[in-house]
Amino acid sequence: MPVITFMLVLVVSKVLVTVPWSSKRIDMILYSLSVIFFIIYVTSKLKTLPSIVMFISSYSFSIYLLHKAFLALIKVMHPPEWIGMYVYIISAFILSLLLSIIVSYFLNRLSIGKYLVGAIKIYKPKANYKLEEKKVS
Repeated sequence: MPVITFMLVLVVSKVLVTVPWSSKRIDMILYSLSVIFFIIYVTSKLKTLPSIVMFISSYSFSIYLLHKAFLALIKVMHPPEWIGMYVYIISAFILSLLLSIIVSYFLNRLSIGKYLVGAIKIYKPKANYKLEEKKVS
């Protein structure tokens, strides 16, 4: 389904040139919903949660608060001309993610850190975070 709605987004953007680029377009709403439902479907099939998901989950609020500042900083530093757009986008994503995690880690070592960037909940590994199966009675 996400593939079909993505094609709808492409068709609407190429055929209907007068449509402004906005998240309020009907095709973008359908695409977002189909991706969300696809992610829910895929994760419902998982038996265990990957440890990287739990790690990022523990820092997610801090990442949300800090990533925009790092993306603005990356934007100010102009990339070299030889670097491609896709490499720049991927490296900006990874760099802002890593910098957000590092800064939130060190800020949380301070006593007021949890009030600045949110508290970090460290998950202790126990049996690979096996997901509980709900029994219907």
